[in-house]
Amino acid sequence: MVEQREGHYRRRLTVGRREHRTVIRHSDEEWARVATMAQAQGVSVPRLYERAMWAGDVVAAARLSRVVGELGLILRVVSNSANNLNQLAKVANSTGEVSGPQVLAAARHLDGQLERLRGTLAGLSRGELFEDEQ
Repeated sequence: MVEQREGHYRRRLTVGRREHRTVIRHSDEEWARVATMAQAQGVSVPRLYERAMWAGDVVAAARLSRVVGELGLILRVVSNSANNLNQLAKVANSTGEVSGPQVLAAARHLDGQLERLRGTLAGLSRGELFEDEQ
């Protein structure tokens, strides 16, 4: 099995070899700060700089990372909730022994997560998720 490497998508965006290279030197304090920021976002230092370049700056990249993380979390929870409902439907179709409270609890949980998604998307469209945290 071939292992997926980080940055695979970026390599596909560029045709041919990249001719330009940048070397950035840091003091110990600067390196500690940059490495901490990269670790907090779950990326490598070069990827942190690349995100900052595309997002406008490091702060915007961190905000974007927070939004992506929130949406990823919501996606996982909604997926798990939908899976729970599918399991209940399978049991109901095969045995007919599913109680109303089980179905209602699963549906309420899914509805709550979808509302969370709606709120996140609304905040994103209004720009609230990109404002400074106080």
